Amino acid sequence: MGYYDSNNWTQDGVAYYAELLPHISQITLTMWPLTVVPSHLTRLSSSKIYIKTTSDSAARTIVLPGRTAKDAPLSLQQSYQLNSNSKTGSLRVKAEREERKEHISPLPARQLSGCKSVQCSECGVVLLKDNMKYLDLPSENWYEMLDYWHCHKPDHQHGYEGGNAISRDALNPRKSLALVGLTYVMVVGDDICSERIKVSDTLPKMVACSACSCDVGIVDRLDQNIVKLYKWNLSLEPKSISNDITLCRYSLEIFVTEMLLEIIEFHSTHQFGIAALSDEETILCYLWVFNSDISYTSNIQQEPTRAMKVFYTEQPDVCNQEIATETVELPSSALNNIFKVLERRNKELPESLRAFGKWNVSLLHRL
Repeated sequence: MGYYDSNNWTQDGVAYYAELLPHISQITLTMWPLTVVPSHLTRLSSSKIYIKTTSDSAARTIVLPGRTAKDAPLSLQQSYQLNSNSKTGSLRVKAEREERKEHISPLPARQLSGCKSVQCSECGVVLLKDNMKYLDLPSENWYEMLDYWHCHKPDHQHGYEGGNAISRDALNPRKSLALVGLTYVMVVGDDICSERIKVSDTLPKMVACSACSCDVGIVDRLDQNIVKLYKWNLSLEPKSISNDITLCRYSLEIFVTEMLLEIIEFHSTHQFGIAALSDEETILCYLWVFNSDISYTSNIQQEPTRAMKVFYTEQPDVCNQEIATETVELPSSALNNIFKVLERRNKELPESLRAFGKWNVSLLHRL
């Protein structure tokens, strides 16, 4: 990725980044490059300000990522801080407390059941046959939680060994019945329009759209008749115009943040190794989820956007070796996509906020 010059982002050469920390109800606005305190600042509403960086520059309206508290002072004299070394100016203001949206899983079985067809998101080719039924799978961590599901005290011994032990293979799709996980739709091969896909000869066996060559899924390692279609490469066509489900898709980073959030919830770890799909599980990038829930706006992202702030590095010695590192596997194409997102968002931050020690700082969007 090339370097992003912030002077190309705005007409007056000044970029901005505003961040809401909902847990402490604080909004921080950073502008750069600046060598003087802005000449004018007016609050237009609880979430909009009007600012001029110099007396002869064009004024601009900035949408903040949250609402400022009614009693919060907002003046250049009281609140604005200028750092002449980094040529950045920052403004901190108290925000109103807000109820964050409940965490929802993207493209659940209910939404898939209400669509006319499941398509390749890149070219619109229909991938699944008609009359499919969809069921949501339990959490990705359901098997690991079995140790905590007891019908008796943990030290109690049964007098027999049951022959119906639950295994990871207990939940498999069947003909015309797809199982929906957090990041994939699992189907049997016969339910895929076979003439519209092609399967690679090498392991892992990737499933690509025959029309645009986009990697839409992967063949299961244990059962060659099962295919997992990646949700981030699927789009849904509504049954009718009046249907409340529109043609929709979610980007890859939404599903990556969903995976990270679920692992954080179950394992209470915030350090991750991102690996390419392979038998070796070679970690190519390390992530530290510093804050899993912020909102931000910028001259690039002008509408309030929910995100997680992450630190990332390719150097394993930067990680805290005393903290468990959970591995997240992604296909190579998805891994490259996430690298590009991390680098691009890093360059969109103020230069003074792009690094934390030896870590690089970036943002990943979430629901």
